[in-house]
Amino acid sequence: MSLANRMALVSPHVAAQTIEANEFPELSRRYGVQGVPRTVVNDRGAFVGALPEPQFVLAVLQLAGVEEDGSGDDAEWARCSTWRAPSSGTRSRAMAPGS
Repeated sequence: MSLANRMALVSPHVAAQTIEANEFPELSRRYGVQGVPRTVVNDRGAFVGALPEPQFVLAVLQLAGVEEDGSGDDAEWARCSTWRAPSSGTRSRAMAPGS
């Protein structure tokens, strides 16, 4: 199970989809998949590669526009213990094609 999928299990603010890039070439083209895993967040940004968990979480949260709430240090934020959802109330969506 990908880290994006695990984030979706623990947070109501995250939805994740894992797509097999070779089986869905139209999605691969749409999201510019040239390497896997490619994680796309809310169609606003993406990164390629398997990052260590703290860096992955930080990258997803930053691309989703989630702000640190000021309590705790960056390591706690990276573990999702002190983050808050964007004020718009929308769910963040992380897609990891081929992961």
